[in-house]
Amino acid sequence: MRWREAAWLVLATGALIALIVSTVRTEVDAARERFAKDTLHFLAGHVALAMDRAAGRGEDPRAWQFPLLGPGEAWPGADDPTGTPLAAVLQHTGFVPADPWGRRFAVILVGHPAAPYPLLVCAGPAGLTFDPQHADRDWTAPILWPAAPLASPN
Repeated sequence: MRWREAAWLVLATGALIALIVSTVRTEVDAARERFAKDTLHFLAGHVALAMDRAAGRGEDPRAWQFPLLGPGEAWPGADDPTGTPLAAVLQHTGFVPADPWGRRFAVILVGHPAAPYPLLVCAGPAGLTFDPQHADRDWTAPILWPAAPLASPN
């Protein structure tokens, strides 16, 4: 009789542990995605600010050497381009992390070759900026070029 009770107790404890572990694993994945999205938007804002500051000093951000690469590994299946470190243009902030999966954030130029625009990208959990299995998740943030300075009225 005692063996049956002990077996049921072990079985119930095992099921409870499995439930807790699966819940924690799901929450960890969700936290990684939240961190990646938050960092993506944080970095996009700071890149736009750096471009505005450069334009204010008379520099043209379009002349920067793209891609701008954060720390971390290259994306799976992607060429490993050499580019400018993202931290070099974000001198006002020291926070340029890798994404939660160890890959880098990058600012690349996309669009028509005559008028490209900067796009901050993250490879996401699958190592793809667009994952067809999760089409609702976008791992990109467009960045607007700074506006042309207004001519002085004088």
